[in-house]
Amino acid sequence: MAPLPEVIECCRGWINGQELWLAKAIKKQQSLDKRYVLLGSLCFLLALAASIAYWLAGAKIIDSLWAETLIGCSVAFFGYRELIGYGDTNARYGRSRAQFARAREALSLARPDPHSPGMLKMRQQLGG
Repeated sequence: MAPLPEVIECCRGWINGQELWLAKAIKKQQSLDKRYVLLGSLCFLLALAASIAYWLAGAKIIDSLWAETLIGCSVAFFGYRELIGYGDTNARYGRSRAQFARAREALSLARPDPHSPGMLKMRQQLGG
């Protein structure tokens, strides 16, 4: 069996790795979420512009199918964003990061420093 300090150090490294991975995943998903909002908004604005152009120029110059296609693309981008649930996943990952932070604190208490004031007080209480 490995000595306790080596086990604690191994656990600390694993926890740090998990926290780094979660931080990267959250950042990546926030970027993707912003990208889908931007694409959906852009398609909606282009659909609005195509509709106005169709209304002003008439059906002979501009096909109305452009506006309908762009509205469909906009709905698809926003729908995909909601289907994937980046916000929910990021909230869950944030809770996991908090759990790993608490685990790191608990790990630091697993082998307390015998010279700390808290441990000295505990030893005095236990000693009588």
